[in-house]
Amino acid sequence: MSKECSMKTKSSRSGRLVARYYPALYSLASRLTDDPREAIALTRDSFNSMLRLFDFDCAYGTRFNEESGQTYSSG
Repeated sequence: MSKECSMKTKSSRSGRLVARYYPALYSLASRLTDDPREAIALTRDSFNSMLRLFDFDCAYGTRFNEESGQTYSSG
């Protein structure tokens, strides 16, 4: 298995996670901050951190298990 991830694969995985978790994450951030703009910023930053994790996965041959939230080596 190649250690490089295709852009399509990363886009597909991240799109599914955003679609699935954005409403819940935004709702939590909104309750914690009581400020819609800050909640949007926190939600965006959270997903940006997730995308960096996906880049790390591709670069170092690890994989992220969406169900458990754990990473593991694919090599």
